[in-house]
Amino acid sequence: MWDTLAKNSSLILGLAISAYTVYLIIETRVTRRRQRYALLRNLQMQSEYFVALANSLSKRAQQVVDLYVVKGAGESFPQPGAEKDSLPDEAEKETLWIVSRAEHLLTYQISIDLEKIGSILNKRQMESLLDFMHSHLFYTQVIATRTVDLKAFPKRKGVLWRLAGVAAINIEEVNRQLNVLRASLGITEN
Repeated sequence: MWDTLAKNSSLILGLAISAYTVYLIIETRVTRRRQRYALLRNLQMQSEYFVALANSLSKRAQQVVDLYVVKGAGESFPQPGAEKDSLPDEAEKETLWIVSRAEHLLTYQISIDLEKIGSILNKRQMESLLDFMHSHLFYTQVIATRTVDLKAFPKRKGVLWRLAGVAAINIEEVNRQLNVLRASLGITEN
């Protein structure tokens, strides 16, 4: 009798361990899926705010360009240091306001903790995340450079024109990389 009871208890224990193992596998997958979703939503919210700031900067800079910069077909502007002041005095106030908007944009950082999320992403997803981070870094560095130029030379139309141009063009890559990341995580918009 004890022999039969021992054999049956080991069978029941084995089944219990197997069921618990299957439960842990399912729980881990569900947890990772939720973590990926939370990551994407967090990135999406942060990047949407960043993109809204960038679009606002771009539109305002373009308004000032349209108001003060008359660029002829084929005309090019010299380097910022070599260009002469050509904007009227009233434009300086608006260009410095654009500098303030750009500096505000540059202080906004999209926070991503790679050590924390590295364990939940596969290699393709991590590459997509790194590409997104690279496009964001590239955008902010280009804007930072153009902002320094505009702050130093607020009455030069070429400097203003360049900042307005890069503010609009480069944000498209940030949006594209965010969409690639979203697709790699397998999360679609509702």
